[in-house]
Amino acid sequence: MLGAKIVTKTIKAVSISKFEKMLEFAEETQIQTLRRIISYNKNTLFGKAHNFGEIHTIRDFQHNVPIYNYYKLRPYIRQILSGKTNVLFSDRQMWWVKSSGTTGDPKLYPISESRITGDQKIGTRMVLSYLLWDKENIKILKGKMLSFTAAAIMEYINNIPVGYISGVMAATQSRLIKHLMAIPQYVINITDPSKKYYETLVHALKNNITLISGASSFIVKALKFLFDPEMMSKVLDDPRVKVSQKANISILYSNAKNYKVKDIWNNLRLIAWSAVDIKPYKKWFNQYVGDVDFFEFYTGSEGMYAFQLYENENLVLNVDKYFFEFVPEDEWFNKQHPRRLTISEVKKGHRYVLLVTSSSGLYSYTIDDVIEVVKTDPVMIRVIGKVGRVLNIATEKITEKEINMALNIAAERTNSIIGEYIVVPKIANGQGRYQFYINFQKHPPDISLFEKALDQALKEINYVYQLVRDEDILGKPNIQLVSDIFFNTIEKRLLENGKPLGQYKPLHIEEVEPFDLFMRDVNA
Repeated sequence: MLGAKIVTKTIKAVSISKFEKMLEFAEETQIQTLRRIISYNKNTLFGKAHNFGEIHTIRDFQHNVPIYNYYKLRPYIRQILSGKTNVLFSDRQMWWVKSSGTTGDPKLYPISESRITGDQKIGTRMVLSYLLWDKENIKILKGKMLSFTAAAIMEYINNIPVGYISGVMAATQSRLIKHLMAIPQYVINITDPSKKYYETLVHALKNNITLISGASSFIVKALKFLFDPEMMSKVLDDPRVKVSQKANISILYSNAKNYKVKDIWNNLRLIAWSAVDIKPYKKWFNQYVGDVDFFEFYTGSEGMYAFQLYENENLVLNVDKYFFEFVPEDEWFNKQHPRRLTISEVKKGHRYVLLVTSSSGLYSYTIDDVIEVVKTDPVMIRVIGKVGRVLNIATEKITEKEINMALNIAAERTNSIIGEYIVVPKIANGQGRYQFYINFQKHPPDISLFEKALDQALKEINYVYQLVRDEDILGKPNIQLVSDIFFNTIEKRLLENGKPLGQYKPLHIEEVEPFDLFMRDVNA
C-alpha cells in the first residue's frame, strides 16, 4: 500500500478544505490567479503587445486582451516553433501537445513548466477528493491505476517532445499518481494499436487494479479485449502474467459465460473519465464491468478545467490554477462584442461559452465548449458540448462543416446527389458510430459504396477520426434512406412547437436521446 508519509505530505500540500475555501471566495481567488499569470508573463512578447504592465483589474485585462482562438494565436505559436522563447509565457517550455483542429489540421500547444506543476496538484487533488466521498474509498490506494492514454512522445521539435495531452498528463503526474500507475511509460508511447492494447493488458493483469482512468470510449474499447478469446489467449501465454491470475481467468473462461471485469479485478472501485460523455456507455459498464463509482474530470489539450469534487455529478472549476470568463451562449453568435462575465456574475441555469486564461500562454482563449451553471454557491457546472453542433463519440470532435465536406466528397465519388440529411451519434454494445438519415436526389449505385466513400472522406478530413476508426473504437458510418416525407414531418413538428415559418433550418447534427424520442413520433 502507498506509504503513509507520501499520503501525509500529499494531503498537506493539496488540502481539500483549503480548496473549498477558495471556491467559497471564488471571485477573490480568480483575481489573484489572473494577477499572478499577468505579472509573471508581462515581459513576454504577448504581454508587451497587450500592455500587461498596465493591467490592474479584470476590466483592464478584458479591455487590453480580446477573445482569442487558435488561429488568432497561431502567429505567436509559429514564433515558438521557430525557436524563440519568452513569446507567450516566461518560464521553460516542457512539451508540445498535439490536438485535433476544427478543420482537421492538428493544433500544437506549447506547455509551460508552471502549467505542468499546477496540473500535477490538480491530479492529486482529484484523487484526494474521491477519498473523501467515503471512508472505504481509501482502498483504491491498495492497488494500481489502469490508464488508457495516447502517446506522450511521438517526435521532437527543437528538442522538445510532442505528444497528446492524455499521455503528457500520465508522463508528468505527481508522485502520488505515478505510484498508482500500472502502465509503464514505454507502453504509453507505443503507437501501434494492437501492440499497445496487448502490452497494456499484460501489465494490468500483473496488478491489483482498483482504478481505471481515460476517455470513456477508449476505456470500453480496451476492456472489451478482456472478453476476446484470441487476445486473452495470447496475453495468458505471456510469462509476465502471474500464475494465480492466469488460473483465475482460465476458470472464468471455462465456467462463466457472463463474467465481469470485477471478476478479474475484485477490488476495482472507480472509473475516472473525461472527454466523452459516459452516460451512453453506462449500460455497458453495468453489464460488463460491475458495480463501480464514476468520477468525471473536465480536461483538454488547453488545460485541466474542472472535476467532480463531491459525489453529485456536478463539476467545480480549478479557480486557483486557471482564470475563467463566461460568455452568454446567445451572445456568442449574435453580438460582435459579447459580455465576458466573471465567476461571480454567472447565473444558475444559464449556459456560457467558456474562456480560459492559463500559465501556459492562453489568454481569454475559447476552447469552443459550452457549459451550464447548475449551482452558484459555490459555482458548479456541467459540460454541454462544443459550440455549435459537433459529433464527439470518441474524441474526434467532427464539426458540421467537416460532415458536409465528407458528404460532398462521397457524393462526387459515387455519382450521387444528396438532398437533405441528419446524422445522429449511436452507441451499441459499447461501440459508437454515426447513423445518417439521407434523402438522396440521385441515389448511388450501391449504398454500401457510399458508406465506404463517406468513411474514407471523414478519415481524410479529420485525422482523429482516422485514428479511432483504425483502432475500431468508432464503428463505420451507417446510412438509412429516407424520403421527403421524413424531413417534412420534422418541419411540421417544429412548426407545431412554435418555430416561426421561414425560420426553420434543419439541424444536421442531432443529439442521441431527444432525436430517438422524436423518431418514434415521426415513425408512429
